[in-house]
Amino acid sequence: MLKPGAPPSDAAAFDEGLHYGAAAGPLASRLFTVRARRVGPDPDARLEPGRAASFLSGLLIGDETARLPQLLGLAEGSSIGLMGERSLCDLYAPALSLRGLVVEEADADQAVVAGLVSLMGARA
Repeated sequence: MLKPGAPPSDAAAFDEGLHYGAAAGPLASRLFTVRARRVGPDPDARLEPGRAASFLSGLLIGDETARLPQLLGLAEGSSIGLMGERSLCDLYAPALSLRGLVVEEADADQAVVAGLVSLMGARA
């Protein structure tokens, strides 16, 4: 289950981070890039705070989802279920699609209610 925080405010920076997060190599070195791009010497290349937060969010989700198909043994074109708050599902669904997975979303509240109704029906 996914719970929302503050959503990325810059879609382009999030998307850039999403692709960068999927790159090979240690996550720690890619994370350091965010700091370097915040305080770097070139003012034109610096990430402003909102852009940096969006880039970081994309980087972390990109890293998390990049290795998911292999971890779960899913081939390209496989389906994967995604259930959570709409704002977070909206971030994860494109990231999973980039990995070649077909995302099947379920509304968390509706799934909980359906599960409870099913449990109560089984007890009757």
